[in-house]
Amino acid sequence: MQLHSKIAVRLLTENAVVALAVFVAAIFPKSILPSGGTAEIPVLWPSAGVALGAALLLGWRVAPGIFLPFALSGLVSNFPWTFWFLSPLGICVAVFLSARMLDVLGFDPRLSRLKDIFLFAGLGALLPMGLAGFWTANCLLLSGKATASGFGPLALFFSTAYVGGAIAVTPALLLCASGRIHWKKIWRSEWWMGVVQLAAVIVSTWMVFSSSGKDGPGISMAAYLPFPFVVWAAISGGMGMASLAVLASSLVAAS
Repeated sequence: MQLHSKIAVRLLTENAVVALAVFVAAIFPKSILPSGGTAEIPVLWPSAGVALGAALLLGWRVAPGIFLPFALSGLVSNFPWTFWFLSPLGICVAVFLSARMLDVLGFDPRLSRLKDIFLFAGLGALLPMGLAGFWTANCLLLSGKATASGFGPLALFFSTAYVGGAIAVTPALLLCASGRIHWKKIWRSEWWMGVVQLAAVIVSTWMVFSSSGKDGPGISMAAYLPFPFVVWAAISGGMGMASLAVLASSLVAAS
């Protein structure tokens, strides 16, 4: 009896943590479940990366923690069931199908081999998240919230947002869980360097996107401003620091 109680508490805790992480990740694009017209779709959807990371690390047992925040978001927004239920269902199928395919092909969540990086990019991000974006757009069409003439651009926007969230967020989660982000090294012996690097990435990204509404060739040139700081973090701190730099830059751009 005690064993069953411990298992139940563990399952509830894991699902609660995942649901909270999905909710917190939605603060940046200001929407748990992207919906409405193309103007309301964020360029990056971090919740997709959290969902994929949870599926890869914890498996099917956290399916409720992934599904419920998305479903409740659509439900409280008064969307028909063809959107608030079917869209999250498609996202769950996509991330768990991705986790299954990667597991069959010998994917290592530590991302220690070039093979793992290519597997993640293709079967972890591009294929499943692209299909999830297509499915979400189709659910909007079924719910009457989108027109057939705008389906193509809508599906592309959703797919881009989902893939971007997976590429930006999931690697950082995997590296944190596998211990490849050496927090002691960053925050003790070289903590000041890590702070300076991340601050440079955040500030440079903010400068670029805060000027996005202005015209002029200087803006297009400024878009490359964060790159040297991301490369600096990658060279000095390795893959872990590089993933944090990409994550910080992406979240600032999406906020």
